[in-house]
Amino acid sequence: MRLHTLTFQAVGPYPDRHTIDFARLGASGLYLLEGPTGAGKSTIIDAIVYALYGKVAADAASEDRLRSTRVGPGTESYVDLVLETGQGIYRVRRSPAYDRPKQRGTGTTKQQATAKLWRLSTADLDAIDPGRDLGDQTPGTFISGRADEVGTEVTRIVGLSREQLVQTIVLPQGEFASFLRAKPEDRSALLQRVFGTEIYQRVQNRLVEARKAALAARKEADAHIALAAAGLASGLDDDDAAELRALAAATDGSGPLLTRVDEHLVRIEAENVAAVAARDAASAEHATREGVARAARSSLSLVTRRDSAVGRLAELDARAEEHAHDTARLGAARRAATVVARLDDVEAADTRRTATAAALVDVRAAAAEHPVVATLLAAPDADAAVLAAARGTSATKLEHLVELETGLAARAETLDQRTAALVSQRTADEADVVELGGRPEARGALAARLATAQQGAALVPQRETEHAAAAAAQTAVAALARHDLRATEADTILANRVAAARTAVEDESRLRLARIDGIAGELARDLVPGEPCVVCGSTTHPAPAPLGDDHVSPEQVDAAAEARAAAEAEAQKARDARAALDAERATLVERTGGLDSSAAAAAVVAAAEALALVTAAGREASTLVTEIAAHDAAAEALRARVEAARDAATVAEAAIEADRAALATDSEKVVAALNAHLDGGAGPSSLADVHDDLVEQEELLAAVAVARAADVGATEHLEATRSALATALAAAELADATEARAATLDRTSIQALESSTRLYEQQVAAERATLATPEIAVLPADVDVTSATAALEAAEAALVETRELRDLAVATAATSDGALARARTGAAEVVTAVEGAADVLESTAPVIRIANLADASTADNASRLTLTTYVLARRFDEVLAAANDRLRQMSSGRYELRRSDAKEKGGGQRLGLALRVRDHSTEDDREPTTLSGGETFYVSLCLALGLADVVTAENGGIDLGTLFVDEGFGSLDPETLELVMTELSHLQAGGRVVGVVSHVDAMKQAIADRISVRRRPDGSSTLDVVAGG
Repeated sequence: MRLHTLTFQAVGPYPDRHTIDFARLGASGLYLLEGPTGAGKSTIIDAIVYALYGKVAADAASEDRLRSTRVGPGTESYVDLVLETGQGIYRVRRSPAYDRPKQRGTGTTKQQATAKLWRLSTADLDAIDPGRDLGDQTPGTFISGRADEVGTEVTRIVGLSREQLVQTIVLPQGEFASFLRAKPEDRSALLQRVFGTEIYQRVQNRLVEARKAALAARKEADAHIALAAAGLASGLDDDDAAELRALAAATDGSGPLLTRVDEHLVRIEAENVAAVAARDAASAEHATREGVARAARSSLSLVTRRDSAVGRLAELDARAEEHAHDTARLGAARRAATVVARLDDVEAADTRRTATAAALVDVRAAAAEHPVVATLLAAPDADAAVLAAARGTSATKLEHLVELETGLAARAETLDQRTAALVSQRTADEADVVELGGRPEARGALAARLATAQQGAALVPQRETEHAAAAAAQTAVAALARHDLRATEADTILANRVAAARTAVEDESRLRLARIDGIAGELARDLVPGEPCVVCGSTTHPAPAPLGDDHVSPEQVDAAAEARAAAEAEAQKARDARAALDAERATLVERTGGLDSSAAAAAVVAAAEALALVTAAGREASTLVTEIAAHDAAAEALRARVEAARDAATVAEAAIEADRAALATDSEKVVAALNAHLDGGAGPSSLADVHDDLVEQEELLAAVAVARAADVGATEHLEATRSALATALAAAELADATEARAATLDRTSIQALESSTRLYEQQVAAERATLATPEIAVLPADVDVTSATAALEAAEAALVETRELRDLAVATAATSDGALARARTGAAEVVTAVEGAADVLESTAPVIRIANLADASTADNASRLTLTTYVLARRFDEVLAAANDRLRQMSSGRYELRRSDAKEKGGGQRLGLALRVRDHSTEDDREPTTLSGGETFYVSLCLALGLADVVTAENGGIDLGTLFVDEGFGSLDPETLELVMTELSHLQAGGRVVGVVSHVDAMKQAIADRISVRRRPDGSSTLDVVAGG
């Protein structure tokens, strides 16, 4: 990473804007940042780290120190950094949070922190003028304006987290030697953050959890064996059951357990075979006795049926004569029934013949009253039907002329009315002609009003835009007020969440320390007599440390860590939300256009009034366009109506003349037809009277023809029914109608006779069939109901006895079957459980062994280092090797850093990351805390540079092109200072730009390029940059 420019304003002791051109300053590879103590040298390094990560270089320092106290509330504090890495050229700009006066009312409000990131091209970089503040107006591509996104992207661009940066590129004041003097636990945490080895801790934790699961699986498998054995033992006696449970509980009892299970199963199967044989024998004896009883019951039933049938036949023989009489009576009734229908037909035909004869007499009398009809019927060969048809034809021919005659008067009256209406319509049409002539003048007046309205309507878009802009500004003013309230609430939420996160960190730290204090008791709790201790390896444990009741468990520590992580995540969400509100506020301020609430409201009212005027003009223009269109349409319709009326009058007049000519022709036809029917003498006065008389003659003649035909048909039907009656009497062997009537019965009586005779015959047949049954027919005559009943009672008594014996044998066999089934199931479950336990034992062995190695909980791990510590120890070895390369030069070969598995002075629980300093002048190992101030400085510097080298390699060889060393040079003697400067020159020769923060005069004389910080009389600071001199 290489820095191009840094611009900052209102930061720390610097109230003014300053720009540092690191590209020029670092051209020589080494520059000095010098000035009085407390003047603000470290502030410049804090500004660089804050621009990248939103946090200053030192962990213990607060970001609140960035806001200058020497500027007014209207001055923005910001840091603007342009840098270049292998990912490209970028510009990042951040502003810290600070309190400012409220825009409305009294008091202050929180100005939230902001962050913005751009990607620049080489041309964009060349276009940047370091002499002026770019603000948001910059060349390049904008990437993000959210603090969380900017932080993530910067970490990707630089290739280092903030923790890695302050250990490799920026070595902050006061924390320079912290890594050298750290306890193993703190050193482990730092190495984990720098190298990202948390994954190994997670692997180790997962292995421990897997071991717990494996041990639980083994315990569960043993429980399955015990449960299966208990199920099998429930069917055994107490001694056998106790023995089986004991074998199941034994750790090496699976072989004897399976052998004993097989023995019990063989015994139970033999007992079951005996019980089944006894059941089958008892069942066979019971079946034999059941057959005897069944035969006795059948014999008693047959004897009872035989005696009942004999008695019933005797009763039926006594009714035989009555049955013969009923049969004869039924036969006569059935024969008479065939003749009765013919008798009824003759009587009905005679009645009909009498009625038709009377009707014919009446019709002839009515026809004789009409003189013309009487004359026609008097002819010897007169056929009434033919005469009626002739009169109907004549009447049909006159119907059209009768219709014409009827409508002549109405048609004449209608023609007179149409003529009068035509005269009236022509008078009305003259008024439309006059109105049509005045239409052009009225249209001209409407067109003039339309032109005036359209001029005003043309201004509507402009007035709408002005009104929308005024309304938007008013909305933005209101939104800005609401936004300030939300910002205040967000400040409160952020403060609460930060406090909660700080409390969670303290709680986690307290629990971790408490757990470390009591870890000896936890380890002593797991000691087993005769087995080696996981700490010292001894198999004797003379004085195990007690485990206190308030000892902190790993679960409590994990829960506190999760709570801390959750609290930090919530705090970060609150920071992000507050940053988003700041970005939103900037947008709202721009939208207000500089107006306050009153001015914005007045602007909206004025714009609304102007818009209302032109909108009204637009509505009037639309109304006038509609009116003109309606006026033109009405004029056109009026013109069409005048022309149509003129054409209609002409057509109507021609139609009236044509209809008058047709009326005259039809009148002549009617008069000619009437004269033809008068035959020159007196007669009907109209064709309608002639037509009505012909219709009357047709009706009278047709009635005579119909009556005559009906009378002839009735006479013929009477003769036919009399002939059919004679034939039916002969067939039924009846002498006459009187005999037939006497033999006739109603239907109910016939059905009663049929039912009684049929029932008698069925009863006789049924009883005879019963006696003919083979089983009854072969019965001995001396077997009666009494002897059959006695035989049945004896068989039933014997059956009861064998049933009790059989039921007992069946129950015994069923119990034996159930016991055998349960024994087989139980034995199978025991075998399955034993086999499953063996599989679990085999499958979990690798997991348990690997977990034991990973957490160093058994003697298999000879080094007693956990997986996480082992990985960190290897990384630490690499760091020490790189550090010793430089330390040999700076200490003239006296000192060498070594890793130790022993605890460091002052306590600590973690093994493998302790640090010792080998003093080759005495060949003794020393604690780092025994070094002098100067020795501590250059040893720490070598350790930091070694860590930087390893981190570079770990991160794919990223270019650590910049290094800042903040203070510490004043503790070196001239010779050692020379050695340190020589080593720094090696870094310079390797392409790294080194910035040294110091106020040592010797360094001022040795380094020409510099940033000089000066304190002003008012207590503020300023700086000058000297480069390339």
